[in-house]
Amino acid sequence: MAKHALSLGLRAVKVKVGMDVGQDIARVEAVRKVVGEEFRVAVDANGGWSENEAARAIPYLERLNVNAIEQPLRRGDFQGCLRLRRRTSIPIMLDESVFTRQDAMEAIRANACDLISIYPGKNGGILRSLEIAEMAATAGLQCTIGSNLEMDLGASAMLHLAIATPGLANAVDHDIIGPLYYEHHFTKVPIRFANGCAVVPDGDGFGMELAPPHHRGEFKIGQHK
Repeated sequence: MAKHALSLGLRAVKVKVGMDVGQDIARVEAVRKVVGEEFRVAVDANGGWSENEAARAIPYLERLNVNAIEQPLRRGDFQGCLRLRRRTSIPIMLDESVFTRQDAMEAIRANACDLISIYPGKNGGILRSLEIAEMAATAGLQCTIGSNLEMDLGASAMLHLAIATPGLANAVDHDIIGPLYYEHHFTKVPIRFANGCAVVPDGDGFGMELAPPHHRGEFKIGQHK
């Protein structure tokens, strides 16, 4: 996958961790070896680590120049995330811990994170994502755009959210990559990628038109070819 990201001209990658610290670090080391030192590498534990496991991983992640640790601990463990923040200069990002505005407020009050991952599919629509982004910006935090591996129409919604989001992160990258996982597309024109970024479609609404049914092809998910 790291080589595939390079071939697509992408400039960042996120490595899934959270199962076994030793294997997690080995995986990040392997990715770093492939992509080189200038490529941005983040990790996402999806809440899989205990606090002790995350603390063990942090020195290795620092050595590997990881630029963000996403959801290191289980959902709602804001105090544990605060303690991890005090251990490292790597930004801590919360995803599964922040579904609602109330979640965001609790995370902000606990000083539990440096970044919040927002996206319409998780937060319940663009407006709710924007409300969380505004709360984060007021507190001096930035947001990234996360993903459920949406297809082109959903990715367009995410792109429109991104350009409207106050305090959008620029040093940590976003997950608007769903269309790259699909062999067939349900829109006349797929989301375009250029210079390592997804391009906001131009047009009414989300700027997308559905393709006629006979042009959509068989639905498959997998590595884009």
